[in-house]
Amino acid sequence: MHHGTVARALKALWKGVEPYPVVAVLCEAAENDPSLEPVVEHALTQTGPGAATHLMEAVAGTVRVRAPRDRVTTMHALDALVRAGGDPRGVLDVAVGALSGPTLRSAAEVLVRAALWGWSLETVTEPLFDTDGSGEGCVQLEHARRLATLQQRGEHAAIRGLARVYRAMPVANLHPGVGVLEAQLADPERRELAADVLVALQEADGDMSDCWEALLPILEQSLRAGPDWERRDAAHTVAQVRYANKEPDARVGLQAPLRTLIQALVEVLPDERSRVADEAAGALSVLAERGADLSHADTALAHHAEDPRPAVRIACSRALSAWRVRAGAEAELPRGCSHRRVFAESDAPANDPPAHVECPACSEAAIVIFRAEDISQTHADIMVEARCPACGVYSEHHWGY
Repeated sequence: MHHGTVARALKALWKGVEPYPVVAVLCEAAENDPSLEPVVEHALTQTGPGAATHLMEAVAGTVRVRAPRDRVTTMHALDALVRAGGDPRGVLDVAVGALSGPTLRSAAEVLVRAALWGWSLETVTEPLFDTDGSGEGCVQLEHARRLATLQQRGEHAAIRGLARVYRAMPVANLHPGVGVLEAQLADPERRELAADVLVALQEADGDMSDCWEALLPILEQSLRAGPDWERRDAAHTVAQVRYANKEPDARVGLQAPLRTLIQALVEVLPDERSRVADEAAGALSVLAERGADLSHADTALAHHAEDPRPAVRIACSRALSAWRVRAGAEAELPRGCSHRRVFAESDAPANDPPAHVECPACSEAAIVIFRAEDISQTHADIMVEARCPACGVYSEHHWGY
């Protein structure tokens, strides 16, 4: 069985689906199991979905003989077969059995794909929820569980709508927000608003700015009353406006929703669960860069610009500076300069005796108050923050990469 010949034949059958993992798994297995070759030859005589269905069990059967690290490719192959239109119902138990260790993520992706492509997870729902998944891949596992819950609630039309939304999105930036939407669709108390958002998302047809705007109502709702993971993912999704092709404040009718959304983000900042607060602060920083009105968040940003948590402090400091300069409350400074600390916790010198750099604002000697060195590359990337005693300006300096 020649790898290239099979790959070309499957590419012709499966438009838009890369057959490489399927071919890799089957060609390797065929070296020790000659009975696989006629299975593949027969599959190549069928239509695209028929070929995918015919190869499903042959690919799933290789899980028993492959090394654990190689089983990830098997899961990728099953995922490709589902995308090619194959019927995965006979191998769902194989995917559920691989929900651990290095195959957790890829196995969960097979289940997600099957559910979004309209196949029922009913036969594996119980073990799916009993699996104690943790670490890398748990996000995909929770995604599979949300879709299984929607199936149990009879939300088949909603799942079809979600599938259209995922297919229309050219990149995955907003996928965490769609995950929040899935959770709200499965919640009877929040379903009505979520259903309206799903309709708006489908109408947006993958446009980044329109999709982001459509998600805002449920993102705010999750920020105010959702569980920790929803609040984290909602704040993360808000920050994806940095990739939108339209300024958020320039959109007609968006000013009022943005105002309440920003207030919800501000209310999250004191949260002791660092990931939630970190994402909220990062979202506020991005909104400031994109031109949003942060006037009603000014006091909170000033407070958290002194926050002991580095990520919150840095993001709030940047957000406050961007907003105040744009509002005319502070003078515009040279690139890399700020009216307040960004990285350092205090104005105390980072070195003894103090090190100095030239202040970009007034050319006087500025005292280094923070130093970080990244040695992960061939040459170290050194960053320092300095405060100028002469003009009071803080500046950021880089050497290396």
